[in-house]
Amino acid sequence: MTIGYQLINCPSPWWLQRQGKYEEAEISLRRLASSKVDVKPTLAMIIETDRLEREMEAGSTYWDCFKKINIRRTEIAVGVYTIQVLSGIYLVGYATYFFQRKFHALDGLCLAPHQR
Repeated sequence: MTIGYQLINCPSPWWLQRQGKYEEAEISLRRLASSKVDVKPTLAMIIETDRLEREMEAGSTYWDCFKKINIRRTEIAVGVYTIQVLSGIYLVGYATYFFQRKFHALDGLCLAPHQR
């Protein structure tokens, strides 16, 4: 089963270029893209984006989230998530379960006199 999955699975061009397998990344892009698309600029963009991300991540820690300008970003992100939780948005998914339980208990009852 695993061998069959690996035969049809096309490795990610992003992962391949991070491993230094640029030729394989180009082949993977060709398999994913239309035949009319030139994949070389796309591969160059992937390589450059990865280089910039690695450069930005160098020397950063979780403690940086609580320093200088980043503390404001952290407050906003935590605040938005907290508001979602406190508003009950995560309970919406349980509404169906709640109503099924509630109305299942009422199945035997007659709710209106004309339904007798």
